[in-house]
Amino acid sequence: MSHRLPPLSSLRAFEAVARLQSIKAAAGELNVTGGAVSLQIRNLEEWLGMPLFIRKARRLVLTTEGKRYFTSVSAAFRVLGEATRGLRGNGKSTLNVSCTQGFALQWLVPRMERFAAVAPHIDVKIDATHHLVDFERDDMDFAIRHGLGVYEGLASEKLVDDDLIPVASPGLIGNAVFKSPNDLRSFMLLHDEHRDDWRAWIASAGADALNAERGILFSGNAVVDAAKGGRGIALLRRSLVEEELRSGDLVQLFPQALRVDIAYYLVYPQGVLDNGDAEIFRQWLHKEARGI
Repeated sequence: MSHRLPPLSSLRAFEAVARLQSIKAAAGELNVTGGAVSLQIRNLEEWLGMPLFIRKARRLVLTTEGKRYFTSVSAAFRVLGEATRGLRGNGKSTLNVSCTQGFALQWLVPRMERFAAVAPHIDVKIDATHHLVDFERDDMDFAIRHGLGVYEGLASEKLVDDDLIPVASPGLIGNAVFKSPNDLRSFMLLHDEHRDDWRAWIASAGADALNAERGILFSGNAVVDAAKGGRGIALLRRSLVEEELRSGDLVQLFPQALRVDIAYYLVYPQGVLDNGDAEIFRQWLHKEARGI
């Protein structure tokens, strides 16, 4: 059965303008003139028999029908892109995943060998960055973001939400005996990205002798390396240092742990899961997070 479809060039122009919210930006991406993009949009609207954009002074806004159509069109382009990547990759598909360097090194990468055993036909390309990716522009399938889980226009699922615990190397603490969290006041505090976690832990533990404004701020995986190297005491998520705790490279100093609102979320655009391999990866991530 044949399918009567609009011209592909018009669909490409529509998808780019709707995603970038700019005819100029879409023209730059497609390497054509703005006039050519506008003509393609008009042709598509005439072909469909309805407007897809509301034209305002300096921007285009999708109509209700345009929003619904964009969801379907963008999903179709995503499926076509994945099929093309799979064909060019000798039958293997590729998923692009963005996360912070620390999460990649401490949680995701150590588990990837298990995923390769489960799904050898799927390659996972990890982009370890603190940059907040644009899924379409950066060609990402998934992102693992550290936040409150509210990301407009994106699906968001809590992935890792465990306790913050104070840890240090055995060499740093030696034979010290800690009777109270306030006993940490003579040690350097190591902060992962910001000071808010230590502030919250200090308030929760009643450690009024500790000063969260002291200590060193780190980014990436540097805070874990600093703690293992005996540079100070770090406050980290248990799941991100479970290997170091098992090996004895780090020890938990107090039973006081803190559950905070901020967690790691799996984030992805609508339509990504139309790709079966993406759904396989999503389900595997959640099983790993649950320890199954």
